[in-house]
Amino acid sequence: MRYKTKRNTYKILVVILLFDAMCAVGIALMEANEIVIVSIVVALVVIILAFIFLVYSCTANLKRNRFVKYGERFSGKIVAAEVLKNSREEDTYFLYIEFFDRGKKTRFTEGYVGDPCTKLRNLNCDIYKLDSKYIEANFSVRGKKESKINLHIPTKRYKLFSSHKGYV
Repeated sequence: MRYKTKRNTYKILVVILLFDAMCAVGIALMEANEIVIVSIVVALVVIILAFIFLVYSCTANLKRNRFVKYGERFSGKIVAAEVLKNSREEDTYFLYIEFFDRGKKTRFTEGYVGDPCTKLRNLNCDIYKLDSKYIEANFSVRGKKESKINLHIPTKRYKLFSSHKGYV
């Protein structure tokens, strides 16, 4: 089980969007008038955009695996989190991870799905550096049957993004 990034959770939605757009193109090809031609063009644009987003969603693990394989590892600890509230059930959590790389540094992560206080076993993780860029990995995720104890990570709640200057 993994602690999934928001980017990874969109894969199934993109696949459904691609299927719907291809069905719309197939239905529109059965008729031949000007309005249908416009809808075919719009559906093809949607297919192209959905395919680009699918590639973007799938490359997250490839990038993370490359950093883990070739990068320099540092031990990190989650010190805080920000949550972006949305109208759906699962909010997006951005983590602040402190680590030491020639001095104390803080990494502001990409969005994760689910509250880290209840999804993770502990606050420890690894930070990998490759080509002066950093990425987080190796979170200790709880299993489904494990008891949930709160890690008490200080969390700020936002409805819109805040500024994150000075973080790696």
